[in-house]
Amino acid sequence: SQREALWREPPVDRRGRRAAVRRTLSPTTVRYYFVLLGHLFSVALREWHWLERSPLAALTKPKAKPGRIRFLDEEELARLLKACKESACPQLHPAVLLAICTGIRKSEEFQLKWADVDFERRRIHVLETKNTEPRGIPLAGPAYDALLELRRARSSMSPFVFPSQDGLKGFDIRRPFTLALKKAEITNFRWHDLRHTCASYLAMRGTTLAEISADLGH
Repeated sequence: SQREALWREPPVDRRGRRAAVRRTLSPTTVRYYFVLLGHLFSVALREWHWLERSPLAALTKPKAKPGRIRFLDEEELARLLKACKESACPQLHPAVLLAICTGIRKSEEFQLKWADVDFERRRIHVLETKNTEPRGIPLAGPAYDALLELRRARSSMSPFVFPSQDGLKGFDIRRPFTLALKKAEITNFRWHDLRHTCASYLAMRGTTLAEISADLGH
């Protein structure tokens, strides 16, 4: 029957099963699976009446890890920007400024192309986003000035704003950023925390949570 076909076990992929067994999932991922499966079992139980009780009822979710929120205070921010400006990498300072001023994701920033930057309207068009929906990001202040200067000094025909050495892809910022953090004596900080810094400063200026969420593409 159709119902039996839905419950029929698929062919065994032994290699995939062994890989799954070896893989260790984080508590956050396990809790996500709990939510997803909980919804499926709830539908099967209450709407389709296929089950008498949810198999998850006897299981306990792992505890969630405490959230990690790290952002730069004004003194740290000044030290980091100074170290970035003194870096041997000319792309570092404008890249950090853009991240702090706009909250753009790292994956979005280093795939950004000059064609996506509208200097006239002072706006960035991000086509490939985490949630697959294109969005516009306001470009103003120090970030605008830094990108304008970067475009004037552009020596490569690469379409990327922050190109790799061969110009065929986005730049790998990890090493120069790590060196700048060390020089600025900033610890426990990652590139993604620049996004947290942007959100924190927006909140301190009185921006609403809804506006921050829209600006950061949540």
